[in-house]
Amino acid sequence: MSKQAIGGIQIETTQYEWVHGCKPRGFGAWWFSADGHSGVLPFSFEHTGLYSEARKSATAEFKRYARTWQVSHRTLKVNA
Repeated sequence: MSKQAIGGIQIETTQYEWVHGCKPRGFGAWWFSADGHSGVLPFSFEHTGLYSEARKSATAEFKRYARTWQVSHRTLKVNA
């Protein structure tokens, strides 16, 4: 399982790496998600641009989401 820690948030890239055969990088349409827990809506974030920018934006947005919905888990998935 491949994970990166960004600002206290784990970014899991296992699914992406399995499908594409490499770590996420460069320019593309990026989709991040986290499962909903205890009746909370699931988190989803899309970004077109560099992976590094998408990762920073998704992390910031997920932190806002976690504060608003009082979500304790801290793992985002990069979807293929």
